[in-house]
Amino acid sequence: MRLEFIRYGLAKQREFTGIVQLLCSLGLFVGAIANINWLVFLAASGLFFVMLAGFIVRLKIRDGFGKSFPALFYTLLSLYIAYNFYDYL
Repeated sequence: MRLEFIRYGLAKQREFTGIVQLLCSLGLFVGAIANINWLVFLAASGLFFVMLAGFIVRLKIRDGFGKSFPALFYTLLSLYIAYNFYDYL
């Protein structure tokens, strides 16, 4: 992953991105286990924005569909989770 961030020209943002992703995934896990719907919503929303930024970066550097698809998939999955938990707020 380090080389990927260098390739994107975002080497300085690598650690921040990783921390945000870990916190959001932890929020999804804890929120789902403890049935804290607002936490699941916030965590999924955070992952949505991080993955959307990742997908946009992939488009800007003109990666092919095969390399861009995982970012698009996780963007849409995070949006789906956030949307479904919005009703519980």
